[in-house]
Amino acid sequence: MKKNCYSLIYFLLLLFILFFSSCNKDDGVNDPNDSFNFIGTWKLVSMQFLGTPDGDVDVAASEETMIMYINFSDDGTYSISIHGFNNGMPYNENDSGTWSASNGNLTITNPDTTMNMTYDAIDAGNVKISLNSEFYSDGKIYPAVFSFTKYTGANYYLKFEFIESRYDGDGFVVLNSLDGSEVKAVSHFYGDDEVLFQYMETERATFSMIGLEERNGIRYVIITSDINAVAGTWRMSGRNTKYMGDVKLTINFPDNSYNYLNVAYDGGSYFTYANVSGTQMIPEFQAYRTHDGKFSVLAALYNSDGTNAYYKWLADQTFNTGTMNEYSLNADNPMVTQNITFSNYVDYITVDAITNYDDRITNSVYYYSPGNGVMNQSAVYASEDDFSSYQVYARYTSTDQVFRRTATRRASDPPTNVTLSSNSITASYNPDTKTVSDIVINGTADQIGTRWLYFNNEQGLYVYWDVYTLTTATIIKPPTLPDEFLEILNIDSWDVLDIWTVSILDYDTATDMDEIINMYFKTESPYYGKFNSQDRYDYRPNNALINSLSQEEIQKIDKEFDKMMR
Repeated sequence: MKKNCYSLIYFLLLLFILFFSSCNKDDGVNDPNDSFNFIGTWKLVSMQFLGTPDGDVDVAASEETMIMYINFSDDGTYSISIHGFNNGMPYNENDSGTWSASNGNLTITNPDTTMNMTYDAIDAGNVKISLNSEFYSDGKIYPAVFSFTKYTGANYYLKFEFIESRYDGDGFVVLNSLDGSEVKAVSHFYGDDEVLFQYMETERATFSMIGLEERNGIRYVIITSDINAVAGTWRMSGRNTKYMGDVKLTINFPDNSYNYLNVAYDGGSYFTYANVSGTQMIPEFQAYRTHDGKFSVLAALYNSDGTNAYYKWLADQTFNTGTMNEYSLNADNPMVTQNITFSNYVDYITVDAITNYDDRITNSVYYYSPGNGVMNQSAVYASEDDFSSYQVYARYTSTDQVFRRTATRRASDPPTNVTLSSNSITASYNPDTKTVSDIVINGTADQIGTRWLYFNNEQGLYVYWDVYTLTTATIIKPPTLPDEFLEILNIDSWDVLDIWTVSILDYDTATDMDEIINMYFKTESPYYGKFNSQDRYDYRPNNALINSLSQEEIQKIDKEFDKMMR
């Protein structure tokens, strides 16, 4: 994890406008023979600052001031975990290094500094650590005493490993009380980093991840919260939003007119041109992900009825970061045509080819109709040995925009029949309290998700907040976030966010939210290949935001924010 520029003890003293000054004090030692055993975990009980202008100041360790744990291991290493409030803002910090004790002197060393302190063993359950501190206001040195007691409770923890550009910029993790109503601690991270909360009270946690990103002049605030989720180590891999470089792609194809040209490349990114004719096109675009420094791209041309369908797959090309990369391909391989029958009407279909390369997925063809939808569709797809499996994604949105039903099916070949689940959810929404209640699930589900939304086109600002929880929840409300974040996010109040959807998710490889977490975030396995079947149902509660938008505007927002779903 990125180190704070101060040592943890140094940072701790800053809370009281004190700065650390190394000392080596030999008097007052009750344990000259070093019979006292440091090994184990110690919890801060109180802090005492002696002889200050305000007299002796005693401060009890608490959530409102500071919680601190030190673990001394028998291999000579230590770890420190602290959280509390600094100028009203909660924080969380961790540090580690080496330690040694001799004749009443304790030395701890980390990459930033070495600190020498004295300790005074009080009894079998307590130890005092004394160190000198100084006020910058008058330059005088005042003794400070930190008292610890042996901690024997459970060491539940929550650790996040942000990798592969999960967030391209600054981010925060907020740890809440289990019901989400109180903020316990906040950690700041940047890019690929780690965040660790230690010595939690329970083995379950409620938390929020906040990512700040900017792309093409638009600021995106990405908030994801999990309520009552299983703790441990979470592996949060990339969203494919980090700019890697530019691409100029020369596409040659058989002379004809085509309804669509799809260009798909690493990380699931793609774009589409309509009504293409001639024998060549040269698009230029930005790449947001590569695989081991290599770039792969697929170009597919086809007509709505599946005729004159051609493609070319260009795999593992050399890619130069931060500059223009030029490639050329001849899209003259015939695509395979297959009819797919659906159990319900669908108005949006994609057939995707999945490679074995680090979760990459390439879009081969799509069908979209904003009207009544279809139950049969002739689809075309690319066929290559590099493609390990295929995915069919189908969606239907009710004409009044009250619900969306989606189905994802994966197999070694595109399925010929897709049955959409009849599972659904309904709920009530109170805009004054930002609370979802009266939740009723029809059928089975593994997880409930709610999406909250705010956008301001004039400011170029998009904020979305996904909140996930157990299917046993009867009330859902976003966890509390510090008001100090409002200025960072450039919004006036949390009340500007309004409900967008209440959803259920159901997987063939999971039975509840904990299994989804274990499946996606607590293993090293790639994202794709975790399930063969996924069903999602999105219900839109009646609210002012939805009522103020046209169906076309709702569809546009859905498309924008679906790109960033967890």
